[in-house]
Amino acid sequence: MSQGPQRRAPFTGGHTIRLPLAEQVSLAVRSARRRDGHSQRQLARLFGWSQSRVSRLETDPGTAPLAVVLRAVEHAGLELAVVDPSRRRSDPTWVETDLVARDRGGRRFPAHLRVVRCPLGPDWWWDQELLRLRRPLGPRPLWTTVGRDRLDLGQDEGRY
Repeated sequence: MSQGPQRRAPFTGGHTIRLPLAEQVSLAVRSARRRDGHSQRQLARLFGWSQSRVSRLETDPGTAPLAVVLRAVEHAGLELAVVDPSRRRSDPTWVETDLVARDRGGRRFPAHLRVVRCPLGPDWWWDQELLRLRRPLGPRPLWTTVGRDRLDLGQDEGRY
């Protein structure tokens, strides 16, 4: 599946960025998992897929078979369509944390955990790296998860 034309996707904060089709599919899968409170393993079990297939859909959906992409997008409550780019249409709105929040390793945070911006650095960073070690092990994180809550969905099945 080619990247296709880039589309504009608004998100919280009044910013607009351009996303390739593969990134939009990736965000749709993560968004559906967050909505339903599923881990990658749980979603894989639901579809009869391997956990690695769900992971690949979230990182590089352009390599997945079209039937797999269609099933994942439909599960997200969206549809994949071929459209004339000159026609005006609204693009999906994505959660800001999915678009920009990354851990210090450059990875996205797990979709089933609540992620918040922390401009001064999270408490664990101050405690672990500055007070105990007296030196930071890396740059101050701008994002962190809030506890180990599963997005207040009341679900405790599976691992987080």
